[in-house]
Amino acid sequence: MRRITILLLGVDARSGQRISRTDSIMLVTFNPETGSAGMLSIPRDLKVRPSALNQDMKITSVYPNGEARGYPGGGAALLSETIEEMLGYSIDYYVVVNFEGFKQIIDLIGGVELNVPYEIYDEKFPDDNYGYLPPQHFLPGVQTMDGARALIYARTRHADNDYARADRQQQVILAVKDKVTQQGQLAALLPRLPGLAIAMANTMQTDMPVDKAIALARVFDKVDFGNITRVV
Repeated sequence: MRRITILLLGVDARSGQRISRTDSIMLVTFNPETGSAGMLSIPRDLKVRPSALNQDMKITSVYPNGEARGYPGGGAALLSETIEEMLGYSIDYYVVVNFEGFKQIIDLIGGVELNVPYEIYDEKFPDDNYGYLPPQHFLPGVQTMDGARALIYARTRHADNDYARADRQQQVILAVKDKVTQQGQLAALLPRLPGLAIAMANTMQTDMPVDKAIALARVFDKVDFGNITRVV
């Protein structure tokens, strides 16, 4: 199997909103033949010029523009093409997950273990009503987080910057991968598979055919995610 590159999009879908912006944009690429893998996070404030629209905009605005204008394949397809134009690198599939789905999936796998590198204190973390939650505080060290806590950890940025935020998002994605692939976890997940399937169906969008997803799952053990190249 050749190298596969997937565009992962996290969207800030709030109640009552018809179209949402992308809150995180990440490429994951892996080669089952060599075992190599890589992750690239793209800054939210990057200015791009999609050829299909012929106008400058922040990259976070590409997805909602594609959705609003009825672009073939929607916002995810337009954003995939825009990134391909920018990097000169083909993207095979996209996966779009909203925040509610992100939280549900992590809760259904029993949370994730994350090593917080330094103390984080955020007094202006947004709530779902365009206000702020109480101050969010993370102490350094290894800790298990549920979906809601992991989402805040992945999104907080007032304590440092957008690059550190992107690095945390990569960390959370790898923690999910570690949790579902650890020895003995499959048996524990079996009773939760119906719930996972429902959560993914209701909160996830992808152009990856089911047979391709199954084929990729079968070769995952050939990829050395322990030595993944991470770029922010």
